[in-house]
Amino acid sequence: MKLFRHFCVALALFVALSLLLAQGAAALAQTGQTPTEDTLTASENARALMLVFDSYLEQDTALNTGISFVAIDPQNLPDLSARDRELMTAHYAKSLGVQLIWMGIGGLKEQGLFDDELQSIPNGLLLSLDKKPVVLGVLMSVSGSKYRGACGANGFESSLVHSDGSWTLLKTKMTWIS
Repeated sequence: MKLFRHFCVALALFVALSLLLAQGAAALAQTGQTPTEDTLTASENARALMLVFDSYLEQDTALNTGISFVAIDPQNLPDLSARDRELMTAHYAKSLGVQLIWMGIGGLKEQGLFDDELQSIPNGLLLSLDKKPVVLGVLMSVSGSKYRGACGANGFESSLVHSDGSWTLLKTKMTWIS
């Protein structure tokens, strides 16, 4: 009986993965989304992160109003070289006209960039990942958030597919809002 149960679980996982791969291939054909010029020399990790974080910034754009910086929390990020960080910094300076800084809430508080009373970042945004990205074959799943304040934050789930040597964003879905 246990063997049959394990077989059923394995079969269900196989079917789910097959459906995800088929869905990913179909979505890839429809999106036509490719990395920008800024990302061509970045590592695969940096390219994937820029696609994910760009998709966060495209949603609930009211949170982006009046910002002078974007902070990326380095906790839970995949490995990034110094060159990757430079390219990402240049990408956000060019696309948003803002400074990119590499720190979480603790660093923002230390630098006086976080308002404890309002529980907000008056002049910026914090982008972070909830956990390390999960890669399964050619698919990547990423969960993270965009934070401006206690009453201005969003959570997201993103899916990417790896094809022809690069990552392509399939979709980003907002999972919560405050």
